[in-house]
Amino acid sequence: METHSFAVVADIRNPREIILPSEAYRAVVETLDSRNYLELLSELETKMRLEHISHHIMSLAVSRNMLMHDVCELAEKEVETSPSSK
Repeated sequence: METHSFAVVADIRNPREIILPSEAYRAVVETLDSRNYLELLSELETKMRLEHISHHIMSLAVSRNMLMHDVCELAEKEVETSPSSK
């Protein structure tokens, strides 16, 4: 009689989101709102090498209705500093 042993490996993922009370992250949101989200994202990725944070920062910018404002602000800075605008 031949016996076989099998190993079952399960990759179980929990897709739940945990919602924190706003007091738990208010200081972080206030700090983010005080900056241009896109400039902050650039700094986090280049200086701190946080390469996988862009999706989260962009989601926050969109949810705070700041994305278009920040894009326009960066575009204005680019135009002001371009050689052809001087």
